[in-house]
Amino acid sequence: MSAVMTPEQQKAVAARGKVIVSASAGSGKTFVMIERLVSLILGGEDVRRILAVTFTNKAASQMRERLRLALLKGIAEREGAERERLKDQLAALPLAEISTIHAFCGRLVRTYFYAAGVDPAFRITGAEDAEGMELSARAMDAAFEEAYREK
Repeated sequence: MSAVMTPEQQKAVAARGKVIVSASAGSGKTFVMIERLVSLILGGEDVRRILAVTFTNKAASQMRERLRLALLKGIAEREGAERERLKDQLAALPLAEISTIHAFCGRLVRTYFYAAGVDPAFRITGAEDAEGMELSARAMDAAFEEAYREK
């Protein structure tokens, strides 16, 4: 991804508050999210107050690593209280909610399993494993059966 941002990317990075970045594959979503995270943290936000979710483990890892490198650079370039704040942010980075949407939702449901009415030992399965394929097929069959009954 080029370091030159489009006007839309610049707007997404500079925006404050809650932002959803949605675009086609290969358009630079991860790059924009990384730049936004770096901008927020270097601008005074706390990593413990940020939620950044993406669809791939690779993108989540890239965001976390790029933020780590930016914090290290920021620490080297600053002095005094701001340097100490960035050191605190670097130490808190493992607590940041930077993950896939599946991992985030899994943690949320595991934390509040009692409110969701699910077994806390639930597992997330996918279409790529045998159990996921079977569950998917059963759900599809049930949906078709219901559609047939309701005409």
